[in-house]
Amino acid sequence: EKKTARAYAEHTLHILHDLILSKRADCIAHPFVGIYLRDILNDFTETTRAITDNELADILELGKHNNVSWELNTKAIYADPIFAKRLWKIGREVGATFITGTDAHQLFEIEEPKLVNLKIASMLSK
Repeated sequence: EKKTARAYAEHTLHILHDLILSKRADCIAHPFVGIYLRDILNDFTETTRAITDNELADILELGKHNNVSWELNTKAIYADPIFAKRLWKIGREVGATFITGTDAHQLFEIEEPKLVNLKIASMLSK
């Protein structure tokens, strides 16, 4: 009901928690980057900033214990690079599994997997 960054962050975490426990997901694609929120909030990255490191670690760890991986893709990293680095760092600390992808919605967006891996590694290491 509240249209604040913190409310969207809490909603996202709640949905992810329930999805993971439902055992209906093997890999979750960029669930934290809510570009759709750009029409509601001044800055859609306010939502990812509202997620604490502890909350992020908890949900990534829950995914780990339920064999759920997380997709890293260039679109989401470019959209919110600060959060992408937090996700990567905290995910590695808790032992989360990451899968790389392009989040291609159109044929021209499909890229060679090796190139995607190199791009993502380069983006996260800066």
